[in-house]
Amino acid sequence: MTNTAATAEEEAVVAPPAPQMKQQQQQEQQQQQEQQKQQQQQQEQQEQAKQEQQQQQNQQQQQQQPKQEQQKQEQQKQEQQQEQQQKQEEESNEKESKEDSEADEEENIEKLSSP
Repeated sequence: MTNTAATAEEEAVVAPPAPQMKQQQQQEQQQQQEQQKQQQQQQEQQEQAKQEQQQQQNQQQQQQQPKQEQQKQEQQKQEQQQEQQQKQEEESNEKESKEDSEADEEENIEKLSSP
């Protein structure tokens, strides 16, 4: 008699009452499901972020190419302008020195011709 009573008590200690166990299992399942959901969401977000990044890079490349072309053209323009300026400066310098030397010559002639 005492034997059976003891085993019943032991069982009671070892196994918690059924409703509580059920509840615990349900909670654990819910937690697992939540975690899985969160992981899935994270993966989806990462995928989306990757795609967005790729799109941005593509857009940047598309925008940069014409920009680079434009910059090249601008640079060429500037170089041409600089060349023209140099030419003009050189020409005007030549002109000035020519005029100067002509004036010098005239002065010399005047000096020579004056008594």
